[in-house]
Amino acid sequence: MTKKKSPPKKPLQDKTKLNAVVETSVYEQHCHHVLRVVANYFGHKMLDMLASTRKEKSIALARQIAMYLSHTHYGVPMTQVGHSYGRDRTTVGFACRKIEDRRDEAKLDTIISCLEMLLMNTDAPHVSLLASASSLKGMPNHV
Repeated sequence: MTKKKSPPKKPLQDKTKLNAVVETSVYEQHCHHVLRVVANYFGHKMLDMLASTRKEKSIALARQIAMYLSHTHYGVPMTQVGHSYGRDRTTVGFACRKIEDRRDEAKLDTIISCLEMLLMNTDAPHVSLLASASSLKGMPNHV
């Protein structure tokens, strides 16, 4: 028996697929930006925060805060946050719930508020997560 040859794959022409690729790239940029800001704030190495093990308690907390901010501040879907941080989306969901529950603690809430201000005031990708490249035509190039 001979195997049927599958038809050659078409180049990426479908606008929906192209938009998904663009959005994925933007999601990754946002997650990387948050990771960099949070790592600097806590004095951790980015590689330590991305390690497959939990590491120290302070690194685990910083990673949870970074995942929380990636999702809440930039609206990155949990699946993509998980992909960017080397974690499963359920882990991201757990981190978001844990941080949200702990925002009642004044110290943690102040830290997160400071990080949100830093994210707004540092060089972040200025691309709407929901807008496709074609819908940006004619729009101002600043936020």
